[in-house]
Amino acid sequence: MGLFSEIYTDFSRDTIWMRERILKDLNSIPPFLQPLLDHFVRRRLTLLPNNDRSIQLDPKIGRPVPYSTFWFAKAFSLTNVPVTRRLALGMLYSAISTTIRDDLLDQKPSLQLQHSALANIFLHKYLEGFTDLFDSDSRFWYYYAIADKEIALYEIWNLTSHYENSLDSFSEAFLRESSRYFSAVAMPTLVAVAIISDNERQIPTISNFLKHFSMGWRIFDDFIDWRKDLTVRDLNHSSILYSVKQNFDERSNLDEAAVLSMFLSDDFVKKMYDAILGFFKEAREDIMPLNCDYLIRFIDEQLNFHKLKRDALLQANSDFYNKLGKIVDQTRVK
Repeated sequence: MGLFSEIYTDFSRDTIWMRERILKDLNSIPPFLQPLLDHFVRRRLTLLPNNDRSIQLDPKIGRPVPYSTFWFAKAFSLTNVPVTRRLALGMLYSAISTTIRDDLLDQKPSLQLQHSALANIFLHKYLEGFTDLFDSDSRFWYYYAIADKEIALYEIWNLTSHYENSLDSFSEAFLRESSRYFSAVAMPTLVAVAIISDNERQIPTISNFLKHFSMGWRIFDDFIDWRKDLTVRDLNHSSILYSVKQNFDERSNLDEAAVLSMFLSDDFVKKMYDAILGFFKEAREDIMPLNCDYLIRFIDEQLNFHKLKRDALLQANSDFYNKLGKIVDQTRVK
């Protein structure tokens, strides 16, 4: 899969198994929904190769879904491979369903029904895994209800929240709302790992880790998608674009030139990466007591990657201004 680290390659057999299960799903989905499913699993989420080519992933960008299932299973000494695989597959089903639902509002009414139907199919597959593992009176369902509420709170916020000039989009107050969906996607599966391995006492640790990681990840995800988010309703609540907008007249429309001009600001770059690195450092502190090499290495790789990206942007800015200064000096001489 083009992944560079043992935290992924150690579970390559598991990912091959999950890929085969998803390929079977392609055949079980109604024909009129298969093109839409193909879009999500091959291009939108890159869960399957496109046109039978190998999946090409940036080796430095972390993949917590579904690998966090395996990392926490190792941390909690869960050795039942079929159960762990089933839970990891469920996390993928949740990611597919949530992504489809998240994209639904941006679709034409004629396509919304198809999106809704496909999202519900994968939501059913996701829940089916839990109903097979837990009785109706299990403590698991208490935690599942909390995660379900988080998704509802995110969807309400996503529909009703609008740009506010006074709100710092790199703050915990903003990012806690905009990243709820990520925690909710992963939390039930990781709770299941904890309960099955008799580690329910560690659920607060999982929750804190997901909360801090998802806030940092949301900023980075917005950084990747800022050009696309420029065209979306309410700028897709992008932390990057909202922060940029605070530096311009509220009546001004953002365009690529305006955003790029902010990336030339060292203060803006530092503020963005200080927030990302700060949340990831907190996530690292959360999981340190678990003493799990996979989890610690994952966070350390992310911290190193973002430090390198920050330093590269700052160096590029320095080089740009040095060259610009030389051009100005040459102009003065003439």
